[in-house]
Amino acid sequence: MKLDATNFGNAGALAIGILWIVCTSFFIFFPELSLKMSGSALHLTMTDITLDLSMKAFVMGLICWVTTTWITLWLIATIYNRLIPSKES
Repeated sequence: MKLDATNFGNAGALAIGILWIVCTSFFIFFPELSLKMSGSALHLTMTDITLDLSMKAFVMGLICWVTTTWITLWLIATIYNRLIPSKES
């Protein structure tokens, strides 16, 4: 079964965009808890970190994550489609 690379990229980009909005919302409304959870996940003490919660940082992060995710998933689907054997063989 071949994957539609564009739809695969679109689905992943949409999902990561939603997660970015949720994650940013957590940092806006619960900054201390969010830093503590992030620190635990990364095995770091994140006490001296300055958060940039400006609209510019939010939009730039959203653009970077959505674009990188779309390109990555499109590339994965394209490579996958070329690796699977065709039914004509």
